[in-house]
Amino acid sequence: MMTVMSCITNEHNLLLVSVAALVCLFGSAITLRLLNRAVSASGGQRFGWQFLAAVAGGGGVWTTHFVAVLAYEPSAPVSFDPVLTLLSLVIAMGGLVASFSVSGIRANRMFAPLGGAVVGLSYSAMHYTGMFAYSVMGLVEWQLGYVVASILLPVLCSAVAVALVSRPDLRAQRFWMAVTLFVMGIVGLHFTGMGDCQEFCAVGHDDEKERIITWLSRKNFWTSSWLDVIHPRFSARTVCWTI
Repeated sequence: MMTVMSCITNEHNLLLVSVAALVCLFGSAITLRLLNRAVSASGGQRFGWQFLAAVAGGGGVWTTHFVAVLAYEPSAPVSFDPVLTLLSLVIAMGGLVASFSVSGIRANRMFAPLGGAVVGLSYSAMHYTGMFAYSVMGLVEWQLGYVVASILLPVLCSAVAVALVSRPDLRAQRFWMAVTLFVMGIVGLHFTGMGDCQEFCAVGHDDEKERIITWLSRKNFWTSSWLDVIHPRFSARTVCWTI
């Protein structure tokens, strides 16, 4: 928890973080309101509301993610892969179309939280696709425990949020509770995911690069053979996983 808070306060532009939070809040409120409209509709009209909710939700979380990424102040030069960046948007919207279609199945009440859980998985897929689009001139080390936690947070929060709005008699208190959970899931995904990421700048002389490689080789990586690839091609981004 302290790692995540330190990441927000020390490694981000707080003004842009505030902008991302507002986008997240309004995007979540619009998404859940549109999704609730689908509850009392049927047929093509129902799918239309679900599709609009998916576009709003996917666009909202994607914008939130990249505004928050722009707020991040890394220690190494960065760039964005345009193909993966656009692919992350498609994943978000396409995943929500499937998620809301599942949540709208009326055969059993369990489909609403199930669809909500798929929303969380879609958001996670969008986030990490977006992170792979984020190219760092150096090494990026990910901690497995934080990655798992960052995925579980939106899955659980979205499951409850979608279940709350999947009723025709939606009251204001229930609606804003769902919005709060939705926002918590998205924010938790992003900043827990960013908190587990540690960068090692590879810009400099060969002795600096060699020192980083030596230090990393002493850590508990899943696959130590990554270092054989890193050494001759250190100018490219390399991702390492640690437990």
